[in-house]
Amino acid sequence: MKNQKSLALSLLEWHGGQGSSLYAVGSCMLSTAERGEKYNPVNIRGHLDALPLAIRELKGMKAGARYPENVNQDECDKLAKRLQKYLPR
Repeated sequence: MKNQKSLALSLLEWHGGQGSSLYAVGSCMLSTAERGEKYNPVNIRGHLDALPLAIRELKGMKAGARYPENVNQDECDKLAKRLQKYLPR
């Protein structure tokens, strides 16, 4: 759960507001970690759609940023790669 909580907190550092998919995934992942549960997008309404969108948000973070010089795209790409492990196969 510690790794899941750490990932969730890292995601929440990059979200674009409460309406973003990245916020939805990060906040639900954090909530499940704090309850001692593993995040599974299949068990959370809308997350089969939100998870790929959150990954896309991370991969395009620098391109879509108002201040791209403040975006560490390498870090966002690493987070996107970590999130891909949660996609159902």
